[in-house]
Amino acid sequence: MLRLSGIEKHFPVRGTQKKVHALRNISLDFPLQKTTGIVGESGSGKSTIARILLGQYAPDKGYFAMGESMSPFFSKDDWKQWRKRVTMVFQDPFSSLNPRLTVSESIQEPLFIHAGKKYSAKEREKIAAEKLELTGIPASAANRYPHEFSGGQRQRIGIARALVTQPEVMILDEPVSALDVSVQAQIINLLVQLKQETSITYLFIAHDISVVRHLSDYTAVIHAGEVMEYGETKHVLSTPRHPYTQTLLQSVPEADSSSRKKIFTVAGELPSPTDVITGCSFAGRCPRVKQVCRDSKPEKSYKETGYFYCHFPLK
Repeated sequence: MLRLSGIEKHFPVRGTQKKVHALRNISLDFPLQKTTGIVGESGSGKSTIARILLGQYAPDKGYFAMGESMSPFFSKDDWKQWRKRVTMVFQDPFSSLNPRLTVSESIQEPLFIHAGKKYSAKEREKIAAEKLELTGIPASAANRYPHEFSGGQRQRIGIARALVTQPEVMILDEPVSALDVSVQAQIINLLVQLKQETSITYLFIAHDISVVRHLSDYTAVIHAGEVMEYGETKHVLSTPRHPYTQTLLQSVPEADSSSRKKIFTVAGELPSPTDVITGCSFAGRCPRVKQVCRDSKPEKSYKETGYFYCHFPLK
């Protein structure tokens, strides 16, 4: 397992005594060699989870671990090894690539950082070319620059760069949301293919449930920095127990426009990130809310292949 335990993250609000509560006691287990989707609205804390796992943010409370590696005890060398094992593909494929470097140089950079003098310059070039071809970009394009590629091609280059250290875990932060629909399908199919060939672990962050349904083995539903529901994707998305999961599912448009189904949107707004929430974070938006929901946090309740946090779950 890749494990998050009791993670909290706060950001100070400049000029005030307030804090933004980005993550509120997040505990999740991500099975290795599986794909876990992390879904929720914008501002729910999904990307903050990713940045904590990469070490870009330090949690204010809690830890994460994989095997014997545990974050509170990481040395500088431990962090270097961790970033070789856990890599990331970013949402914007253009801004994540250095425009001054050729795509080959961009792909080689993490290899140079983590492997040092283990590889010669020619060996690094060869590995970069292999990773490019693995993602569907011809090796002959290695010496071109990012602006010479389309958005989908740039995302393939980002995936190639994330693969170059042979990581155990790849975090994908909304990797297709900035792409055209037809290109999205190509990137998703590429990720499925790479998963079959490498047995890598994916953490797929998204707000598009249809993509998560297609790609993920497990799904974690996040709202206002808290876990609402977690379990095998087929159960979470077919028989949700938490009202928030149901509202997310109802907001997905149907492909058949002839049905003219009215698109459901989640009522209300996310609670203020500076609020200290004593009860369920979804209480102010939930159609099933009762006073106990506002007064106390729901306990973890177990269901088939997962769990949820709700005082009055769906049947």
